[in-house]
Amino acid sequence: MTSIERLREMANALSLTALDVRLESLLEQASKNEPSYADLLPETLTTGQRGGHSGH
Repeated sequence: MTSIERLREMANALSLTALDVRLESLLEQASKNEPSYADLLPETLTTGQRGGHSGH
């Protein structure tokens, strides 16, 4: 299983549907801008939250 597949699986398990949809574009943007993990993680989680938590 690739890293992207594992991240998608985790996003789905956490019901972060928007993160699953935008994962590749977020990773591409991160590779260009080279943010720190501390900057990338909040942006990533915010993206996931925008999709809502189904069932919560």
